Amino acid sequence: MTAPVTIQIDGVSYPTTQQDNLTIQTVLGKTIGTLNGTIFDKSASMMPLEGADLVVTDQYGNKIFGGLSSVITGRTEGLSCYWDIQGQSYNALLSKLIFFASYQPGYSDYQILYDLFNNKVVGQNGTTGNASEFIVSPTYVKVGSNAMSSLFFNYSYAQEALELLSGYVGFNYYIDADKNLHYYYKETDPAPFDLSSSPNGTTTLPYRKLSWKRDATRIANNYVVFGAALYSDPQEDYVAGDGAKKTLSVAFKGSAIPLYACPGQNRIQVWKNTGTDIAPVWTSQTVGLFNSTDPATVDCLYDPSAIVLIFATPPPNLAHAVKVRYTFPFGAGLPSSDQGSITKYGRILSSKLIASDINSAASMLVNINNLKAQFAYALEILTCKISDADFPAGNSNRFKVGQWVNLTNDILRVNKSYQIHDITTTILGGQIKDYSLGLRNYYSE
Repeated sequence: MTAPVTIQIDGVSYPTTQQDNLTIQTVLGKTIGTLNGTIFDKSASMMPLEGADLVVTDQYGNKIFGGLSSVITGRTEGLSCYWDIQGQSYNALLSKLIFFASYQPGYSDYQILYDLFNNKVVGQNGTTGNASEFIVSPTYVKVGSNAMSSLFFNYSYAQEALELLSGYVGFNYYIDADKNLHYYYKETDPAPFDLSSSPNGTTTLPYRKLSWKRDATRIANNYVVFGAALYSDPQEDYVAGDGAKKTLSVAFKGSAIPLYACPGQNRIQVWKNTGTDIAPVWTSQTVGLFNSTDPATVDCLYDPSAIVLIFATPPPNLAHAVKVRYTFPFGAGLPSSDQGSITKYGRILSSKLIASDINSAASMLVNINNLKAQFAYALEILTCKISDADFPAGNSNRFKVGQWVNLTNDILRVNKSYQIHDITTTILGGQIKDYSLGLRNYYSE
């Protein structure tokens, strides 16, 4: 008989038995996958730990789930003991990591992600370091190399950062069972098999209970996209000092809008007046980033969250004690349309779309293409079931979320590639019974 599925909690293995049943759901993107089920403790000797690493390995040696044991419930029935287990995939860790960092134009998404996970994780008492305690240093299946605009992560969750970067360049991401962060282009990850109503049993597999829904309720083909931020021309402001305060507010007209560097600069520019208000003498100050730069190496620190400058020595008691040069973002909208969609549906369907992760005019143009992919045509949602016995004998390859699989059906006249959005694995009696696949015509949550 094939070896049983194995559950490992906090490094301790619990082989499943005929009395066990488990359901595992893995989902594409930011959604947290789940595990729910029961294992039988015949000798009443187990003590599964809550909040611990939880890994499930199938009978072929594949890790089919990696995450955390979120809820553990022990039950007794006579002299028998059962453990009800609920788990969350390692994607849950992305809401437990916080970044604090600022990047000027020119950095690629690859460079930003690598720096965030290796150097900008907020630790105890606000210190920053790496994510090795939670997530292995990023492993890129397909490396992005797209130049980004100015970005500021103000104590942002890792999930927020990944959503912004992946949405900008059309990439996808997930945390695998080994805690590796995968960041890759969504359309170049093929499945090991295709699905067909006339399968050959080697490269195409059979399926059952196919459902194919086409949803046109969200279609938009003529729209205005809001959420972008354009940048002002360089601005110069003067800030008063009193000769005692080291921290000065530099907020633009008292607003809460963060300040950004002018083109060609790495930071906002700061000068201190070493003369008088009538005859100022502007002395350039070196500027670092609060909670990131060693204060001993610069003249002042800029805190983007509070929009203040923190000086090593107090600026003088002058009305024009400090001069600051910067740019600031302001909102913008951009109209666009999809002629292919207008032609197919025979009408103009207008909508206002919000893309809150857009942060520059350049990213706006990229995001419009992503939004067209989501809204210009009907959303297709397919579901089907596959038995584990339908896979070729001796072949341990299985489907994974994010892969693209071609599905053909002679009755419904379907012949198209779809992305695997979610997989529900049913385990009975220590063996995998079947898989339920959820497919989409584009990445959507």
